[in-house]
Amino acid sequence: LTLANEGKNSFSGELGFGGTRQQLTLAPGTSRSFRAPLPAILTATRLSFERLGAELRQKSPFPGTFPLQMEFSGVLARRAAITIDGSLDDWQGIPALKIDQRLPGKQLLAAGQHPTDADFSAQLRIAWSPEALYLAVEVTDDKFVVNPQSRPGNGWRNDSLQLFFDTLGDGRDKRSHGIGQDDWSYGIYPEPDGKTLYAYRHHAPDIQLTTGVTGARSETIDPDIRCVLTRTPQGYLYEIALPQRSLLPLKLTAGQKFGMGVLLNDQDSGTPMPRSRLVWGLQPLIPNDRPDLWPLVILTDK
Repeated sequence: LTLANEGKNSFSGELGFGGTRQQLTLAPGTSRSFRAPLPAILTATRLSFERLGAELRQKSPFPGTFPLQMEFSGVLARRAAITIDGSLDDWQGIPALKIDQRLPGKQLLAAGQHPTDADFSAQLRIAWSPEALYLAVEVTDDKFVVNPQSRPGNGWRNDSLQLFFDTLGDGRDKRSHGIGQDDWSYGIYPEPDGKTLYAYRHHAPDIQLTTGVTGARSETIDPDIRCVLTRTPQGYLYEIALPQRSLLPLKLTAGQKFGMGVLLNDQDSGTPMPRSRLVWGLQPLIPNDRPDLWPLVILTDK
């Protein structure tokens, strides 16, 4: 927890945080940081829910009591050597995380139908190295459908995967919803042949946060992301490597944290909209412009 005095007057009061209370003074333009144990232990095996609370009692420049609360979900990502070859052989020891927040489409809701795990379900594996962030998404899907699209950015209308990255992990700090200047939005979309994939950048960060005038642009294809699609008896497997350049300003080092949203689209026919969707997180909400909902991923050497 970091408290900053951005006003013109000195602050004095009391902070209750992590089961303790302490007196606090802050001169204008100064800040202080505080640490407390997380309520739930973060692991690599499941998504953990965290709720952190604090209370600030202000004495001056005027009296007042201000409750503070932050909620988020988080997971640890292990370091590993991964080859993007369409196989899970080198993912041994990397836990699988369920993608289980289900969003039925309008047609299903109107018909009173609900997708089952046999129709559409998925799990995610996350690993990293100093060179790349690695993802493996195993999908159970009774139909694999790729319809022709008028533009590459419309690949989400097919069976597809969308990824979102809050590189500074600050999505919960903002007062309004919306993708931020440090965020990436990617679509991992099948080519018309249904055998290969391309990575489409729907949104790239401000170029001043990446590589300046040579920085990536929104609404373009990213040729540096390696992605392989493998058909399986139950459905298909996405295996992806996002290089450091495609995640800037995030640094791929142990201890770094970032928000990551995952959205899977299920298309079973030729309709304009997916039949249903799956979201990784704790709430069944479309994550596209909600970095405040994206789970936090913390890179670890353990």
